[in-house]
Amino acid sequence: MMKRSIVLISLVAVLAVVFLFFFFFFFTGMKIEGYVIDAFEKKPIASVRILINDREYYTNKEGYFVAYKPLYPPPSLTAEKNGYKRFNKNIKSQSLLGNKRLEILLDPLTYPGILDAARKDLASYHNYSFRYSWFSHIGLEDERHTYMIYQLGNNILRFKYLQDDYKGDLITAREIIRTSDTIFYQEDDSNNWIKIREEDITLSKMQDPFDILQIFHEEEPPTLFLFKGRGSLYEYSDGMIRTMEEKEGLASELVYQNEIPVSIFSSEWKKETSNKRVKLYLNENYKLIRADLFDETVSHDEEKPIKQNLIIYISSINQDIFIDIPSI
Repeated sequence: MMKRSIVLISLVAVLAVVFLFFFFFFFTGMKIEGYVIDAFEKKPIASVRILINDREYYTNKEGYFVAYKPLYPPPSLTAEKNGYKRFNKNIKSQSLLGNKRLEILLDPLTYPGILDAARKDLASYHNYSFRYSWFSHIGLEDERHTYMIYQLGNNILRFKYLQDDYKGDLITAREIIRTSDTIFYQEDDSNNWIKIREEDITLSKMQDPFDILQIFHEEEPPTLFLFKGRGSLYEYSDGMIRTMEEKEGLASELVYQNEIPVSIFSSEWKKETSNKRVKLYLNENYKLIRADLFDETVSHDEEKPIKQNLIIYISSINQDIFIDIPSI
């Protein structure tokens, strides 16, 4: 009887150990290790946050980390650090068999890199809406407010340009709609459309988004380039993408259509005669959707500094955009 009890206790103990082993392995998981490397400089990155499901790990100064991959729920790995694009990957057990060491390359986020990527992205979009509002000579008698819309939808291009003085009185306006075989043109909101030739569209008549993005480029790197955190922008039916502060200042009947999670970066250039600040807003896929520029230049010929504020908005990316074609 005692012998049977000893056998039974031993069996229970073995089953308990087996159960605990499988419980640990199933929920805590397989040990994995790896390195996180700067994709540009090919150097290890310290203090990278590694997330596997809800579990958090960090790389050491050699960029090395140890983590555990549970078998359930299906695991995903995220690696993130300020100043780099977030890395996401679903981990398959088969890919780790025989080699549990991972190498993760993080792409650095730099000011010129973000602008270059924005140019490439615009060239790749089938449809999009690009807008800007540009206030120049702020606070001076020759203050000007300029607005532009550049829309591409189903191979039809719409361009509209307006300029007001500081009182809001119209100075000039023009609109161009280009289809595959016809170019329509009107001036000063007259609603009188005419047909023109391709060679009649000069740079003075129509700007494209690439010209505007070039204004944000600088030959010198910024004095300061910082990740300012995460937040939200709000997209409205008029194509504007507003910040929380701008949203709260609107009339209550204006309701946003879409809340966009963003990462926010700021840059500064401090020179002898000018200060320039830029704020960049990137969506979850690190695509530029808004950029704010403020520039203040001190001229020896002017008593007051010359101030300008330029904001661009990129919306309706690869979405349906309806452009009404004029009838002549």
